[in-house]
Amino acid sequence: MKQQSVAVILPCRNEEAAVGATVTAFRAALPDAAIYVFDNNSTDNTVNVARAAGAIVRTELTPGRATSSAGVLQTLTPTSM
Repeated sequence: MKQQSVAVILPCRNEEAAVGATVTAFRAALPDAAIYVFDNNSTDNTVNVARAAGAIVRTELTPGRATSSAGVLQTLTPTSM
């Protein structure tokens, strides 16, 4: 039986104050999960804080939830996790 993977998907924009603690909490709860932060063109330090906390960061420069969601679907496939 093939082992299943778990991915945590965190879409965000300008979440510098919360993203580090959020990534850390998910890492504690799901130590084997891949934690992805999909940054939607933040203007603060969200990307650096997320990376420092151990997240895999993807950036979408076009603002909007639909664009960010499409980026998630394009990036994550069952074989990429």
